[in-house]
Amino acid sequence: MPQWLVLPSALAMLALAAVPGHAAEAWKPVDAADLALQACPFEPNADAEALFWDVQVEDVSDAQGLNTVLEHYLRIKLFNQRGVAKYGTVDIPYAAGTLIGEVRARTIRPDGTIVPLGSKAVFERVTLKAGSLKIKNKSFAMPGLVPGAIIEYRYREIRGDALSHYLRLYFQREIPVRSVTYSLKPLYIPEYVMRSRAFHGRVGAFTSAPGGFHSTTVSNLPSYRDEPYMPPDNQVRLWMLVYYSPEIEPSADEFWKDYAVETYRDWKSSMKVTGEIERAAREAVGDATAPMEKLRRLYDGCRARIRNTRDAASDMSEEQRDKLKANKQPADALKRGSGSGFDINMVFAALCSAAGFEVRVARLADRSDLFFDRTFADGYFLRTYNVAVKVGEGWRFFDPGSPWVGFGRLRWQEEGVTALVCDSKGPQWVETPMSEPQDSRTLGLGTFRLDDSGALEGDVRLEYTGHSASRRRDDWLDDPAEKREQVLRDQVIQSLGSAEVTAVEFENGTDHDKSFVCRYHVRVPGFALKTGKRMVLQPAYFQRGDKPLFPAAERVYPVSFAHPWSTVDSVRIEFPEGWKLEGGESPAPVVAEGVCRYQPSIGVSGDGRLLVWTRELDFGIGGSVWFAREHYSGVKRLFDTIATRDQHAVTLRPAAASE
Repeated sequence: MPQWLVLPSALAMLALAAVPGHAAEAWKPVDAADLALQACPFEPNADAEALFWDVQVEDVSDAQGLNTVLEHYLRIKLFNQRGVAKYGTVDIPYAAGTLIGEVRARTIRPDGTIVPLGSKAVFERVTLKAGSLKIKNKSFAMPGLVPGAIIEYRYREIRGDALSHYLRLYFQREIPVRSVTYSLKPLYIPEYVMRSRAFHGRVGAFTSAPGGFHSTTVSNLPSYRDEPYMPPDNQVRLWMLVYYSPEIEPSADEFWKDYAVETYRDWKSSMKVTGEIERAAREAVGDATAPMEKLRRLYDGCRARIRNTRDAASDMSEEQRDKLKANKQPADALKRGSGSGFDINMVFAALCSAAGFEVRVARLADRSDLFFDRTFADGYFLRTYNVAVKVGEGWRFFDPGSPWVGFGRLRWQEEGVTALVCDSKGPQWVETPMSEPQDSRTLGLGTFRLDDSGALEGDVRLEYTGHSASRRRDDWLDDPAEKREQVLRDQVIQSLGSAEVTAVEFENGTDHDKSFVCRYHVRVPGFALKTGKRMVLQPAYFQRGDKPLFPAAERVYPVSFAHPWSTVDSVRIEFPEGWKLEGGESPAPVVAEGVCRYQPSIGVSGDGRLLVWTRELDFGIGGSVWFAREHYSGVKRLFDTIATRDQHAVTLRPAAASE
């Protein structure tokens, strides 16, 4: 989680009490024309329109540091019953550590009647939990709602901003907005000035406002809508970064040269080679001679000898982690046998250096946040790092400190991005490799028996590797076993309908070097459809109930998949006694050269009692995971064709029935 989201609760309460609130502020007058408004002037089909969204931003400092306080004030017009259903319940999301308070709200009905929100109507709930990230909501249902009503509410958001000199201002929302205004007080940083950069649109310059504030307004913003498999939000919607840089701003080339040199110097001591590091490197390398084999042994040895204290799979409590002493150099982590992910990476870097490799730190952007543009002369977006090791004429990237990342692999967010390899002579820009489909594979094995009624029963095994395994571990690791089992049951039932799922098991949930495995037993009544004396069977069990990946005929944004992937399915279905397959041709394969390969197949045992369905899909061949909007029709056609093949059905008939 970004450090700027973290705010100790006690400090937050002090900040909340210290800042003059909006509780005493009056609501703005309501225009009669807005009460009578029937549709959004610039997006007529919208169910609601934000008449304004005003945010006042001020930094408040105390003995603990700097807190950023944002005062939000929104007014929304609800045009119809859909608008009432969508926006009548307000959710204010925030990350753990951020404080939301001073919530006030009211409804203005079309006749001008005002219905205030009750003081006890606001409640809190967790809406997203993924690994260490937890998103909560302050929620409340607006009172007295009818189509045509206006709702408005205020709230205060407090952040403990370790990076308060970088501020993201979002303009485009999920509903059309007539005007968005940000008013902020610039920080005083000697020899630095406030600057701003808009992304994916134009925002006017800040102008002086009363009270020492500076403000900017954007008008008539269309709604921002989610689409399946789209680029990250910050890559497509309108937003602005406010930041501070020297009064005389260097060119991009000058900045990155200085940045690379300074980063190299700052990190050099963290990779210090000592006598103990040299001995450990010799022991780990052993008789290996090939460079990659040496690196693998160093990598595996580093992980084996140092316990990752920040691994979510660790049995250490937060209290135990907090009591651990910080490691000042790599040898400390090696001696203690424990350390953070950073410590493990620095030990690996030192070991590689001791083994004769050229080693550097590489700074990278997070592809799940924004696609990096190095013409922007600031290191803000280089939020993560890897260990870069020279092998031959090129650089290889390693991250042993990330629990789910295997040897020679990166997190998917760091694949296919421009990395800055930091050196005393200046920057070296290198493109990180993209994994191949087989590196993130899902293997599905189903062994079933079909009965005379069309019910299917049997055992299922799902095995995940690479990024596919990492994402499931992130989603499920923090949940108790009962919840993980229920989540899996719900997923199967959602796909298959009235399925009965039992004997759920998970394997290798915390063993980073092994595949993540799920097993379960299932019974699905009516899996095969009986039609007179025949049964119609769709053998693609794992795709049963899948919805179209791209249902819309048109597209607003590009298509962007997180990473390449592969699925390999094997489904074996034994027929009931006295039944046999009628026909049984395999669906045709699908090939999109350089992008995708799909190969389905149907086979039957010699006695005619066993059907074997196999399905192989590789997508993202050669790193092809991003497609421009104008190529959407081709992407949609590809996945629609695959879905049609997956729905391929065969017919069974009694063996004694006449042809």
